Amino acid sequence: MWRESNDWPLRQVAESQSISAQAAVAASTQKYTGRAAPTQYRTYAQAREFWSTFTPAGLEQSIPLFHKVIEIDPHFAPAWAGLADVNVRLAEDASQIDTRDKVEAARRAAAKGISLDDSNAEAHGALGRIYLY
Repeated sequence: MWRESNDWPLRQVAESQSISAQAAVAASTQKYTGRAAPTQYRTYAQAREFWSTFTPAGLEQSIPLFHKVIEIDPHFAPAWAGLADVNVRLAEDASQIDTRDKVEAARRAAAKGISLDDSNAEAHGALGRIYLY
């Protein structure tokens, strides 16, 4: 029963743990220092929350949040990787007829994420899925 209800790829489990850890750090930072966590991390956590619904509506809602993080810090590779991933997921949606724009947006975002942090597995994963097209 547990396996059927929680059959997530390992990457999603790791990302979920990472997001939870970031949220805990943000909350404890504010509690113990009196200062809020940087806006980029809070906005990134919100984007990931929408992204994690894996619904077209949730994915679409995450896009402007990833863009906002990128506006705040254009060198934040996880936001670029998230933007790549969300566009790939939307391109994989069978209801979409023309996915070229989403695939190209994903390719650009993945390349940027990799250029900022070559060890970012999510950006590499998104790029790999793009190659399937």
